[in-house]
Amino acid sequence: MRKFAFNYTKFIGLILVLANIISLVALGLNIYYIISPPPFENVIKFIIFGALSLVLVLFSISLFASKYVIKGKKLTLHIGFFKIKYAVNDIVQIIFFEKHNHLIVYFKDATLTTILINKKHYNDFVESLKNENPLIIYSSTQEEE
Repeated sequence: MRKFAFNYTKFIGLILVLANIISLVALGLNIYYIISPPPFENVIKFIIFGALSLVLVLFSISLFASKYVIKGKKLTLHIGFFKIKYAVNDIVQIIFFEKHNHLIVYFKDATLTTILINKKHYNDFVESLKNENPLIIYSSTQEEE
């Protein structure tokens, strides 16, 4: 089993960090309001908002652990709590577009997906897939996608 960490752009990483900070502040404020003696009708509202803030924090943190896993004949993309599975035998071609630094995987059903991992792991990623399916064609090009 090989694991390759998801590589977010700096902008998306910044948004995730900001979302976590805002969520933690909201969670802290909700805990403060729950602990201080507010009127009873506000307690339920604060508990709901606190729970929602906690869920947002957990979801954002889980996005940081996103990864691709190649195990057996499956390529699995773990994004937060979600999993997307691809059959390695359905992959027909992988092309590295050097001009835009994109690694694109093409499938038998004419669909494609962009692989978002660190560029230094591209070769290991491709080799891991080719070990599972030697029929995969790999190439790189300077052309546009």
